[in-house]
Amino acid sequence: MPEGGIEAPSVLVGGRESGARGRNLVEQTVIVKEFTARWFRPEIDFCELAKLRKDGWKVKDIAAHMGISKTCVLDRLRKLDSRSQI
Repeated sequence: MPEGGIEAPSVLVGGRESGARGRNLVEQTVIVKEFTARWFRPEIDFCELAKLRKDGWKVKDIAAHMGISKTCVLDRLRKLDSRSQI
């Protein structure tokens, strides 16, 4: 051990090991994935939503057209339906 009690780490250089005592080191593989974050709630045009549904559009087609999830479309349609019964 070197002075001070700290041992120098081994490093893999050009396919050979260098450093203290020839230890075997394995470099960890890091995988980085990028995702887009949506931190806002998109404004939904309820009139357009109702019109598209009345025109016979499927929920998945409305979702794709408006850039929202199918669950969001279904939730908004339920809100529209509950408002119309008042």
